[in-house]
Amino acid sequence: MLFLYLDFMEKKRCGWCIGDPLYENYHDQEWGVPIFDDRLLFEFLILETFQAGLSWITVLRKREHFGKSFDAFDYHKIAAYDSLKEEELLSNPNIIRNRLKIAATIQCKSVSCNSKRGREFFKLYLELCFGKARDKSVQKTG
Repeated sequence: MLFLYLDFMEKKRCGWCIGDPLYENYHDQEWGVPIFDDRLLFEFLILETFQAGLSWITVLRKREHFGKSFDAFDYHKIAAYDSLKEEELLSNPNIIRNRLKIAATIQCKSVSCNSKRGREFFKLYLELCFGKARDKSVQKTG
């Protein structure tokens, strides 16, 4: 019988994520990785909007609910939200219910992300930030 011993190195993680499996998974799979997918970029733009003033783990714990509440982060649908949808979001206990953040999300999406100029600006911003890092992970140093 052959036994194979594999010595797995412990993953290096930043102290801010240790102890919470959701946070650790985010750290290991998403944090520091440039994003070029429009839908995923839009998702993070929404999540970052709601994170203002709160901890990131608070938002991560509500991420799935945000996806359901904001039509899978489809910016075409969000741009068409009306006052009824806004009130529905404000009454949803599964997301962060801040009137200004919800209104800003809807307005931002309808003004900039639904226009060709808005998408071009967003892509230019990403190229400036990550142009040379396209499709590569950012080196994590702890």
